[in-house]
Amino acid sequence: MRRLPLGSAMLAIGFVAALALGGYWWVSNAPPATPGLGPSPGLLPPTTVVTATPATFPPAEPVEIDLDHVEQLLPPRVEVIRGDVILLADGETIDYSSTVPGDSQYLLEVACLGPGIVRITVVTPDRSQHGYQVECDGGGFRSVEFAITNHGYVSIVVLAITDQAVGVATQLVVR
Repeated sequence: MRRLPLGSAMLAIGFVAALALGGYWWVSNAPPATPGLGPSPGLLPPTTVVTATPATFPPAEPVEIDLDHVEQLLPPRVEVIRGDVILLADGETIDYSSTVPGDSQYLLEVACLGPGIVRITVVTPDRSQHGYQVECDGGGFRSVEFAITNHGYVSIVVLAITDQAVGVATQLVVR
């Protein structure tokens, strides 16, 4: 038996169409990927990760802080070896950590203004750890004295905890 060329062409087209429809059905009816197991074998992982930042409700009104006023909350000193006046957002720090000589005494003074608190952590070379907190609403002030008996590394970190920002003034004084 001899087939007509038109019949063979129609058979080939029907076969390709059936194959395409079967493939489409197979992909569209595949089970969903299980979260946490990673991409399916043979598929490329996504190249973009979208994260959403949760919004506060109602949105917080920005607070304007006069840094000159914050600086004036600190007493005037001549022996300041380091001082900063800065606006800190939540989680931001001022780090005064350094290697210091033994047999010395220091005074750290911190003033702040704005909605939130400031945490001060001091770890001396002998590994004593001291923590302090300053309430910044309405203007807060804290002085911390510490002595270094042995030469070594001292960690001094001032951390802002706020839902907006706080103005912070610091000064480290050698006694």
